[in-house]
Amino acid sequence: MTEIFGIASGASSIASLFTTCVQCFGYVNAGKHCSRDVQTSLLRLSCAQLRLSRWGASAAIEYPDLANRGLSPVEIIQTKKNLLQILALFEHAAGLSERYRVAVPANGLMDTAPDISHSKVRNKLAQLAKQRLKSAGLLRKMSWTLHDAAELDKLIGGIVSLIESLEFLVKPLQGLSVKQLATTEVAEFQDDASLGILDEAADNVDPVLQACSRAAISASRVGHTYNNLRFQDNARGLAGDSFLSDWRGARPLGSSQVYGDAEARGESRMQLGNTYGGKGIFDD
Repeated sequence: MTEIFGIASGASSIASLFTTCVQCFGYVNAGKHCSRDVQTSLLRLSCAQLRLSRWGASAAIEYPDLANRGLSPVEIIQTKKNLLQILALFEHAAGLSERYRVAVPANGLMDTAPDISHSKVRNKLAQLAKQRLKSAGLLRKMSWTLHDAAELDKLIGGIVSLIESLEFLVKPLQGLSVKQLATTEVAEFQDDASLGILDEAADNVDPVLQACSRAAISASRVGHTYNNLRFQDNARGLAGDSFLSDWRGARPLGSSQVYGDAEARGESRMQLGNTYGGKGIFDD
């Protein structure tokens, strides 16, 4: 595994380093001794991969002419250093895999039954990242296994920090919006379950992806949700929005609300929803 940093450090092309970095994410597996949350950790790693690929796409990093885009020689060198540091983190992970190879059986991959929903989301994240690559990387295809969940999380944290630095150094080209790219990515996940998994995995890894996934979840909800509503005595209530006769505007979509554990007693009145127009049916 020592070829990772050695080969990559000799490459003069930032584009080649970027491609190799994106590909390295797919070479990491989790060992059977990781915690039961290992699938979430692997998803978080895939979110970091997608974030790196999005940065490369927004900055057109595979077609670089960085010197003519306002970057100083120091900034160009630092960009290359950051990519090399990402590869160094992967090399460290590969070294840990070699260290444990004798102690752990060859079939020591994650022995818990993989969650199908998590696997689908992770595979889609990897697919979206790889689709952005325009060339082959520097390394032959390989694989290594991390047997320590803490080391996996440490790898993710280090990579995220370096991606943040890259995003600061090389901004998107004019007309390329990172948010638009992330919105396109999220559109590949059609159901609320997948979006929820994505939201959890992107936490503290990819804030743009998380914001877009949450927006998609909100947009997919139609109407309000009600649970455990109680009316006693002469109490009256209305569950839902009301549009009164003097309302002249278009029907607003608004955000969906969740109402629960509400109780009305005696002569009280309770509406769970919005009123559009003048006085509502509960107004005297």
